[in-house]
Amino acid sequence: MYWIETEIEIAASPQRIWSILMDFSAYPEWNPFIRSLSGDVTPGQLLRASIQLPGAKAMSFRPKVRVA
Repeated sequence: MYWIETEIEIAASPQRIWSILMDFSAYPEWNPFIRSLSGDVTPGQLLRASIQLPGAKAMSFRPKVRVA
């Protein structure tokens, strides 16, 4: 199993950041390599994600929500 963890300080309230992160339909507007993201953000559930880097083939995967 792979695990990705990162941290950054952002000058905004946690509520504002959470609302942006949970607006999956808007991801392509600010993160051009994420083509789509959907699912229920409940621990144990699987999301549906599609990513595509410039000049590369699209990749789909099902990340599991560990903590929300």
